Amino acid sequence: MIDFNKILFQMLTGVTALTGYTGYRFFPLIAPENTEFPFVITSRSFAYEYTKSGVINGNNLNFNLDVVSLTYDESINLSKLIENAFLNFNIYNHENADLYNIRLIQISENFNENAYIQTMQFSCNVYKK
Repeated sequence: MIDFNKILFQMLTGVTALTGYTGYRFFPLIAPENTEFPFVITSRSFAYEYTKSGVINGNNLNFNLDVVSLTYDESINLSKLIENAFLNFNIYNHENADLYNIRLIQISENFNENAYIQTMQFSCNVYKK
């Protein structure tokens, strides 16, 4: 099985301008209590597509990146760094899978527990090696 959280972590840590702000504070689903700001929370869903004969025709990965910051401007700037970096990945090669056709689907924003949150929804195709 492919560890998509590991792939997303590697993609995020490869954006050096981003890690200059966040360090390596990227977490699946929830950040530990008292985590230093800013940070990114990842979540994902994976869908299989089948042909009429039951053969897997392709795999789609949808993932969200929640950019969490104490200031609105910083949350916007960090989400722009991610957007620019991820959209430049025509194909992201990983040892177990290639991610291709990475597309930003939607960005929404929120304010919760004294933090600004930019939620970025991406979609991509997956080719298992």
